[in-house]
Amino acid sequence: MSPEPLPPVAPDVLAEAVEQLSARLRKKLDAAIEGCAEHVVRAADGSLDVRFGEDALVTLRPGPSGAVTEAGQAVCTCLLAPRCLHRAAVLGAAPIADAATETEAMPETVTETEATSETTAGLPEPTGPVDGPAPVTTEAAPAPAPSVDTATPLTPAQVRAATALWEAAAEALSAGVTAGGAVVQAELLRAAHTARLAGLPRAE
Repeated sequence: MSPEPLPPVAPDVLAEAVEQLSARLRKKLDAAIEGCAEHVVRAADGSLDVRFGEDALVTLRPGPSGAVTEAGQAVCTCLLAPRCLHRAAVLGAAPIADAATETEAMPETVTETEATSETTAGLPEPTGPVDGPAPVTTEAAPAPAPSVDTATPLTPAQVRAATALWEAAAEALSAGVTAGGAVVQAELLRAAHTARLAGLPRAE
């Protein structure tokens, strides 16, 4: 029987799992990731299990979107969990969830225009002439054109996110993206995810 595919994992969940590892375990992460996808078994309740020997069993319980978007959706039975190599290895072997999957379960917010339309929907529209003097209209002066050199200042959160992304990208380039390993890639994913949440352009 062929193994079950691992569900997508949010980049911040993977980055947090790698960050919790000790320096000794981080050196073993790349080797631990190899072969994880070949031992995935679907349980009766729909969760996905990956066994490491007799004492460690990693269980993934994806959310409604089909992705692991919270740290609590990935658990391990070993004594070091959640700061264990098994959990980080399974998360590292899974594909990365895209932004659409991460925000799929978030409730939609009502825009100001929609709220105004709903508020005035039940009010009758005025008909016929309106008593009183006609309103005096004056031609509004054209607004000054914005300067091309004017730039919106970054917030402190955006500055921190941009700095972290710069440092993570520099480390990845220094080591080589393919040779950097799961640790460097996880740090780069976390920095890109934080930058997106801060309102900076997405880094793919």
